[in-house]
Amino acid sequence: MDFFYAKALFTGTLQECRNYDTYFSSTIPALLGLPPLEKNICEGIVAKVVDGSLNPQGLRLIFKKKNPKFAEINPECTTKFERERDEQRKAVDTIYDEVERYINENRLMSVKSKMIEEDWKIENVENISELLTKDIFKDFISGNGVEAHAKLWKLVESEDVEERIKVNTKSKVRIFVSNWMRGNK
Repeated sequence: MDFFYAKALFTGTLQECRNYDTYFSSTIPALLGLPPLEKNICEGIVAKVVDGSLNPQGLRLIFKKKNPKFAEINPECTTKFERERDEQRKAVDTIYDEVERYINENRLMSVKSKMIEEDWKIENVENISELLTKDIFKDFISGNGVEAHAKLWKLVESEDVEERIKVNTKSKVRIFVSNWMRGNK
């Protein structure tokens, strides 16, 4: 009994197979002895190893390359999840940019003015950085006259993301405070 199967279109290296153009008229009608069909573009190709090689799991190596006209996911269309994720990422990036504007000597001196002199030393960089970070976020989140900051913070809507922003900011603040204290002994 004979089984119908598609004949190999091409034999080449893996890279050559990956580069094979999938936009062509299907060869199946001709293999069945039928006349060619108008606009009968193939859906894609299947590439298989010729020598029977197997992967480490003992499976035959096969890959499919789909013609973009038959894509099952529209690359031009984004889902609500993707739009919200992108909006959140942009908000986080903007928050980082804006928060950096709050890391400055005037704010540091404001924090210093609320401390006793004995606590203002390089050994207390961690505590000073924590106080400065809290001061930054108190002003940033309340908006301090900049309503957009409060709106940005609401876009984040995730305790994990908020915590990462605060941890990363505290790290930047710690570097700023350490450098400032070493340079202003």
